[in-house]
Amino acid sequence: MTGARAFRPATVAQIHAGLKARAPVFLWLSQPNGARLIPMTDHAHPDALFRDLEIALDTDAFEPAFQPVAHLSDGAIAGFESLARWRRAPEVLIEPAHFMEEAMARDLVGRISQRIMRVACATMARWRADGVDGVFLSVNVAGRDLERPDFVDEVFGVIAAAGIPATSIKIEVTEQQVLHDPTLVGRQLARLREAGVKILFDDFGSGFSSFTWLTRLPADALKFDQTIVGPITERGAHFKIISAMIALAHDLGLETIAEGVETEAQRDMLAGLGCDFAQGHLYARALGEAGARAMIGRKS
Repeated sequence: MTGARAFRPATVAQIHAGLKARAPVFLWLSQPNGARLIPMTDHAHPDALFRDLEIALDTDAFEPAFQPVAHLSDGAIAGFESLARWRRAPEVLIEPAHFMEEAMARDLVGRISQRIMRVACATMARWRADGVDGVFLSVNVAGRDLERPDFVDEVFGVIAAAGIPATSIKIEVTEQQVLHDPTLVGRQLARLREAGVKILFDDFGSGFSSFTWLTRLPADALKFDQTIVGPITERGAHFKIISAMIALAHDLGLETIAEGVETEAQRDMLAGLGCDFAQGHLYARALGEAGARAMIGRKS
């Protein structure tokens, strides 16, 4: 992943918005002499994208990009969230917005998340061999995976194969993933947590997030969704909601992570409210393995 360069997401979003629904998708190809547009492929028919995704899975073309999570107390890097990227070409990385909807419709998300977990654990093993300690990697899992009887044993197997402690890995789940069968998912998460894997509830504060689930399910931390973090500096309802959520989470023994932190004002306000960690473009966009490794030990 050394030298990996992501495309420009904002520019791609603008281009994609201007194209007709059945037109080819274009991406930025980064080159030493500048960027140029190339066609990703003609996905006018969903089957074309499906075939490309299956080929990508068969050829291990999915890889993690690592977005740093920092301590709000001192800015030190605490760990990274492992985010899926599709290596469509040597110098082209595709973000999930361009393929995840189709992957979900075709039931490929589980295979993608399994691939990301394997590579993330192998990355952690390399870092630990290089003397890195005290940082974590979190991995998002598919909702259907949480209901598979062999899911937990599979996770344990990946961790054991990498030779890393379970405490260095965190699993991110959302409330929506739990709703279908909370009893079964609760048992699965409990087994992971008993082995040392930490459980993060992601996107908290969006949808119908409820603290009721936190009394029924094992959890170690809440990640506040960027939709409520973004307006915090207006000191309106969002400020009051996050303040109350942080206090209640801490009363329940949970750590708190704010997603989508983009300004120093947001960071300082969250720190003042006692939030534990922050993640967002203020610290860095998602990085390749070398870029993430270089951030460890820094303070932001």
